[in-house]
Amino acid sequence: MRLAAACLLTLVFAVPAAAEKHALVVSNAEYLALADLRNTHSDADAYAALFREFGYQISRLKDSDLDGMLNSFDTFLAGLEPGDDVIVVFSGHGWSDGQVNYLVPTDAPSQGSDRKLKRETVALKNGVNGILDEIEMRNTGLTVAIIDACRNNPFKPPEGRRSACMTRGLAPLSPRTGSFIVYSAGEGQEALDRLPDDPPEQKLSVFTRSFLPYLEQRLHLEEAVSRAQVDTARLARGAGGHLQEPAYYDAALGFTCIAGQCGVSGANSSADRAAEADKLLILGFGLPDDLQILALERIVAGFPDTPAAGIAKKRLVALTRPEPEPEPDPPTPAPKPDPEKVRPSPPATAQRRGADGAATLTYWQAPSILNPYLSGSTKDIEAASLVLEPLASFDPEGNILPVLANRVPTLENGGVSEDLRTITWRLRDGVTWSDGTALTADDVAFTAAYCMDARTGCAQSNQFSGIESVELIDRMSVRFRFLQPTAYPYRAFVGTNSPVLQKSQFAPCKGAKAPSCTQNFRPRGTGPFVVRDYSSRRIEFEANRNYREARKPAFETISLVGGGDAQSAATAVFETGKSDFAWNLQLAPDVLDQMAEGGRGVPVVAFRALVERLMLNLTDPSPKLAPDIRSTRDAPHPALTQRDVRRALSMAIDRELLTEIGYGVSGRSTCDLIPAPKVYASGTTDCLVQDIDGANRLLDAAGWIRGSDGVRTRNGVRLSILFQTSTNAVRQDFQALIREWWRQIGVETELRNIAPTVFFGGGSNSEDTYLRFYADVQMYSNVFAGADPEDYLNNFRCGSEPRPDNGWFGDNITRYCDPEFDKLLKELGRTGGLSERQEIIKRLDNMVSAGGHVSIPLVQRAEVAARSVTLGGVVANSYAGMLWNIADWHRLD
Repeated sequence: MRLAAACLLTLVFAVPAAAEKHALVVSNAEYLALADLRNTHSDADAYAALFREFGYQISRLKDSDLDGMLNSFDTFLAGLEPGDDVIVVFSGHGWSDGQVNYLVPTDAPSQGSDRKLKRETVALKNGVNGILDEIEMRNTGLTVAIIDACRNNPFKPPEGRRSACMTRGLAPLSPRTGSFIVYSAGEGQEALDRLPDDPPEQKLSVFTRSFLPYLEQRLHLEEAVSRAQVDTARLARGAGGHLQEPAYYDAALGFTCIAGQCGVSGANSSADRAAEADKLLILGFGLPDDLQILALERIVAGFPDTPAAGIAKKRLVALTRPEPEPEPDPPTPAPKPDPEKVRPSPPATAQRRGADGAATLTYWQAPSILNPYLSGSTKDIEAASLVLEPLASFDPEGNILPVLANRVPTLENGGVSEDLRTITWRLRDGVTWSDGTALTADDVAFTAAYCMDARTGCAQSNQFSGIESVELIDRMSVRFRFLQPTAYPYRAFVGTNSPVLQKSQFAPCKGAKAPSCTQNFRPRGTGPFVVRDYSSRRIEFEANRNYREARKPAFETISLVGGGDAQSAATAVFETGKSDFAWNLQLAPDVLDQMAEGGRGVPVVAFRALVERLMLNLTDPSPKLAPDIRSTRDAPHPALTQRDVRRALSMAIDRELLTEIGYGVSGRSTCDLIPAPKVYASGTTDCLVQDIDGANRLLDAAGWIRGSDGVRTRNGVRLSILFQTSTNAVRQDFQALIREWWRQIGVETELRNIAPTVFFGGGSNSEDTYLRFYADVQMYSNVFAGADPEDYLNNFRCGSEPRPDNGWFGDNITRYCDPEFDKLLKELGRTGGLSERQEIIKRLDNMVSAGGHVSIPLVQRAEVAARSVTLGGVVANSYAGMLWNIADWHRLD
């Protein structure tokens, strides 16, 4: 075996091209006092044959003693002229004194002091008379040295000393400008001469067998070495988990070619260049950070017009960003809320209501109305939440908390009936509207009737669907009766999108009169603020003097400013300090990171059940099929119906890299289709570590055989995939990376991106919609309303898929159909206990994601906002809106 780091060294000096090409190839195998080596001659012969094909004049030397090596080097050096191209290959034992590397001749002693060993061996580069020093002095053109040495420990340690080679191996060389150095193993690693299961006919070392084929393809040295790094590491890991990860150091400008004329895998067309740039990108991501930076810079310079260059630029920003200052230890987490109790108020931060003065919020999409029942837009619902409140809402983890109700009704406390047909809400005592009048159950009943009136055009009517009647029990209690058993009754009046309206204010606005009422812009509420002034670009709020918590809110006034764009909103917080809070910052992660470095603001991230995922078509989308058969369950997919194929596609993906490149702080890798609310997330982590080798083994075992072009086939079916998504910079980056990972497991992938208005368009007018799914795989994200995913999981129910006979409308995009899934889904619909529902939802999720791979989750996405460093109390919440606890916001010193 070869020993620790730097056992194989390639040095390249990139200078002007030479008139002649010379290669000296030396191999030592039979040593007098040291262990003989097995594969040195075959390695050297293979290099010699290749370089002869490249037009080099070959000088071959075998089993040479010290005098023979020195004489051969002298003769070789004497024949060099300025500008000549030079390659030197040495295969045999090597050692280092920690600074200089030495090549070991066949007559070297078995042990000795460093001084003695230096006299008996040949210096590679010592700054004076080493072989590479001598070559540099002749002003050669392109000079390459391949030193394949230190295959085992050549020297016996003297008494009381450790072996020189064992402890140090060949040392790294400091590259001069224009040089290129590569090692067959990383520092502290042992390079393998052969693998335990190598057949007798295998005559090449692990690195040489990986490196040589890429040189034969006439690749640039940079690409050849990068690919050999990956192959070597895989072969070594297969040998009992051995760690061997070649490293290289490149100070050369541009790409380096030793074949006379190099192509990048023969790429000529723009599509070929893009594909090859993707391959180089994947290889670069596997390197240590310092080498990765150089590799990514080369991609940016060499392939500026490819998607890979854009990805490389983003990664370079992350790699070159200064390390952040360590954050203080997080505070002790608060105990989980008790649904039987009203949400406890944190200690007051102000001595009196309004003591912290004014605050400014920037909503670059300006709110247009303050009545959530007439708008489904988040900006309008959040703005209204400063004034209007529901009976209950959600905490940041999706747990239900009482707001205007005195508790959350459940089966256990009797608030939900055993037959799941009714839910009874009781109001908190002492709550008043901002005009000082009392909140009563009559207000709740009125609001339900207001939205359920078809003439109102209520944007939240789905929250009230299934309600048969609303019954006033007494002044403070109201009961909703459902048309049928309803296992999850927490829709109406749960969440900021269905708050309670004051009957006395909105009674004139019921039905057809609703849209024209001025009350929609100045509603009276029970929340911490009231509307003082309303305009299309600026809404002024002031503290509610009748708010039920005496010292809240801390701010006297809130100015909600609209207009502009996400960039200007972020600038107002991060750079100019003109705003305390900015909403919905749809900006690239590197842009946000750079802005935050100014120290004026910090990102606020609210993760929700919004997952960027792959949806796999279980039906055949082939255009060769009849229109009434294509992408329907009448035509099962020839490959993706096999779970092992779907699983292999998932295993090949590096989700952590996708998250970093695409979303930064606003994303986190996930294996769950429903990673939130937290109570429903199974927390599966198996997919988070990319496993290319495992995916290949899985496909091998499933009978998918690689062809000469690297693409797998089985029973005449070619593993070729059409992968589509909407036109979006992040999604095109993801496509490029995933295509390359799938190439590594033998999957051919064609990419297509479609304009979002077409891709997400409904109906049957276009063949490019995600509903028709005329592709094998597609990528997008969506999310469910509220905090319960039952309706969302109905998207995988048998019979709900888009089809020609329903105009290509439907929810089951993957065309998945499993009677066991449907049976469990029905059980969920009959289960009212919250803990029981949580377990069923986890099982359903696993059947289609981490267990079944029908949908392959990639990244859980977050809503991103920003707050000033002087604004305290802000707690991100994707279920109740970013302003859900604005009563607790305050000014920091």
